[in-house]
Amino acid sequence: MNILLISDIPPGTEYPAGLFLYEACKALAPVSISGVFITHPKFTASLSPADLFSGRHLVLSRPREQLPVCERSALLKKLSYGMLMKLNEPRIERLVLETVEFARKTSPDLLWGVMAGQTQLRVIPRVAEELGIDLVTLVLDPPEYELQARGADSASRRTLTGLFARTLKRSNCCVTVSLPMAEHLARQYGVCTEVCYPGLPESLALPPRSEFSQSGRLIIGICGRIYALDAWRVLLESLAACQWNIAGRTVEIHVMSRHGIPNDPGEPRVRNLGWSDQAETVRRLSDCDILYCPYWLDPRMETVTRFSFPSKLTTYLASGRPVLFHGPAFSSVWEFLNASGRCGLCTDSTEPAGLAAALEELAVREDLRMRLATAGSNLFRARLTDGQFRKGIRKAFGIPGGDEDRADP
Repeated sequence: MNILLISDIPPGTEYPAGLFLYEACKALAPVSISGVFITHPKFTASLSPADLFSGRHLVLSRPREQLPVCERSALLKKLSYGMLMKLNEPRIERLVLETVEFARKTSPDLLWGVMAGQTQLRVIPRVAEELGIDLVTLVLDPPEYELQARGADSASRRTLTGLFARTLKRSNCCVTVSLPMAEHLARQYGVCTEVCYPGLPESLALPPRSEFSQSGRLIIGICGRIYALDAWRVLLESLAACQWNIAGRTVEIHVMSRHGIPNDPGEPRVRNLGWSDQAETVRRLSDCDILYCPYWLDPRMETVTRFSFPSKLTTYLASGRPVLFHGPAFSSVWEFLNASGRCGLCTDSTEPAGLAAALEELAVREDLRMRLATAGSNLFRARLTDGQFRKGIRKAFGIPGGDEDRADP
């Protein structure tokens, strides 16, 4: 098998999406893979390792999809989005031609398309039609997520969601990162789906424990980008209301992220430890007492909270510490943590007092911390190891080593 991957981010170890692709490419070995990466002009992450595609890759710059000067006005965002959709058409045609020309040289028999962003949604279906080969798609987030974030106008939304639908209906299989997403896409588009939760090597997992890391302190850990700013705000307000003291313990927040602290309150008890590799991040999280996983509380974000899955949860559950999920009860994470028993403490409170109560419950009950940490560790080993991930990826591509008995929806 010879696969051509089209993605907006190259496989690598610096970003969640890139890491997902990197692990997926390793899972497909020894299959031959070439890549076309249509990235933001200012994107700096490198292909890692550099020889992953043995030189058979092409990096192209995507056209501008939003005008920064319009970011502060919802109306201007909509107008500029639709305008750029039209102005970018010649550039999209060029990207399709360059991708097809590259493909002719590598002779793929299967196209692998990452369905993320305006440019990808426009390029992948055209390339698939030009090449006339089998197609496997990857959906990490529903298209509505970016369309809403970018402030897309209604005409552009109809065009892009139509392209998304057409491409999925043509797919042999669609890889997703949550069961609700897989079930939704199978119902909506009649496509075979395969759930591949982000995985980690089982050897990185640390044993569950409940004791506090530091005397007199309660350390809350959070890794990766903090994108659910509404939940994050509730956390900061809840701690400010109790003067950063929960059950007689001084609270600290340890953030592990390359993206910094959003709306940085200037609070010295909020520390950014920076980015580290997976093994070191697991170790750092194990030195915290509670691992906080925020998800959007805003009803306008229902689609993404219902169907997406944060890769940080895999890292949390490998760390042997109790997880506090703060997000809607209908979300994929809430369902995942409670499908096999109580594997995390979940709250959907939009009020600081409600979140503070959840934090206090964890702080005063060592039995609960240990029970959640143990259940979370078991859930990681059952669902989130790299072995499970590898099996799912190979199954999606119909490669021995996966389960070839995938059924049609």
